[in-house]
Amino acid sequence: MDLRAVGLSLLLASSFSFCAAKDGQVRVNWNLDGNSCARSSVIFVRVAVDGLILQNFDCRDDDSLQGVTLPHVAPGEHTVTLTGLGLRNAELWSGQSEAFQVEIGAKTEVSVDMSRTAVENPLQPTTPAMRLLDKQDRGEE
Repeated sequence: MDLRAVGLSLLLASSFSFCAAKDGQVRVNWNLDGNSCARSSVIFVRVAVDGLILQNFDCRDDDSLQGVTLPHVAPGEHTVTLTGLGLRNAELWSGQSEAFQVEIGAKTEVSVDMSRTAVENPLQPTTPAMRLLDKQDRGEE
């Protein structure tokens, strides 16, 4: 057994857990005027913290999705910007949080009311049957 490899593995593991212990969690909830993603013609919700895009969350698999948890956010003051994306990444909804504080090891909850920013594409699938036909057209089913 190579003791240098074991030592390096332990050092890396402790470094990663030390870094994670310095972060906080943020639960981001969104409101699309009281509607689900499908009823709002939203396929993805893009989440950005302080202007840095973290991820596009897919609403198609779970239409009841109304928020996400970001597990590692650095302590300090932040804002969250959300963008509801439709077909061809059309920006249909958007919203931004007030500034909020993240503390080490704490979970912070942020709610963002999104407003319609563009008219939905009339060809966009809005019912489950229409979404299924759209997936079949793209060869996904």
